[in-house]
Amino acid sequence: MANKLTPPGTIINIGTHCLHMISGGAECSLPTIVFEHGAGGSALMWSLVYPEIAKLTRVVVYDRAGYGWSEAGPLPRTNEKCVEELHELLVQARIDGPIILVGHSYGGINARLYANRYPNQVRGMVLVDATHEDELTDRFPREHHKGQEMGAKMMRVFTFLSKIGILRALAACKMVPGFSKAIGGCPPEVQKMLWKKSFQTSALTAAGSEFAHLRLGYELVRKAPDLGELPLTVIAAGIVDQFAPGTSKEVQGKIKQALRDAASDTSDLSKNGKLVVAENSSHNVHLEQPDIVINAIKEMVTANTF
Repeated sequence: MANKLTPPGTIINIGTHCLHMISGGAECSLPTIVFEHGAGGSALMWSLVYPEIAKLTRVVVYDRAGYGWSEAGPLPRTNEKCVEELHELLVQARIDGPIILVGHSYGGINARLYANRYPNQVRGMVLVDATHEDELTDRFPREHHKGQEMGAKMMRVFTFLSKIGILRALAACKMVPGFSKAIGGCPPEVQKMLWKKSFQTSALTAAGSEFAHLRLGYELVRKAPDLGELPLTVIAAGIVDQFAPGTSKEVQGKIKQALRDAASDTSDLSKNGKLVVAENSSHNVHLEQPDIVINAIKEMVTANTF
């Protein structure tokens, strides 16, 4: 990992393109833990979590198409396509289950769809401040919709700036606002790789397409049946601090409550579901309070008979 351009994992051909996967950990009869990163993230965003879990059982951390060291995949990038590509990755890597899925943000929708499509393979799920299918409905104030739409527009702007070299130049000088703080807890060698890989055009194009087609994923999880007795832990951020400009304090409070209620509803999808609030974290709980995510995974693995 000394060379920031060298993939820390393995490149695996899934037919249409190649994906980068980091796999390893304790050889045992416990489920393999499979991590799904958020839109705009990468496998490296789990660097404060998966090494600890690897002491207990096998882990799989991978870059979705276009991110990190993975090749760009066919467009559009939909949740459904991501799920099928993950399944093929696991097939090619000869990991047939059982697995526990850990999904952050956009990756939480992928995890839920995967569990619905391959229920015999999935033995549990940990959702880390996962996106909820009602976030673009009347359940949330329209200011929240604007914030989501602004995020998608910013991704398109970032993609353009990357294509013409401006964003990559800023990243080379570590001048992208907020990014240093977000990844500050990661080991120095991981930070170097994140600065190099997070702002490549393929990653931003993938993220933009994922955002643009997220409604399709929302519809699929909305139609999916409940999770029965599947072990489920929903981790919600205790700090909500990203709002569209001009959002009043009153509306901010309504958005915070709507997010908390949505997380609670998600935990109710399983008879074995529970809600954990990361009081001192904003959206990236796995970077700000990684112990909460680590403990949730360990508890699920050790408290259940698989």
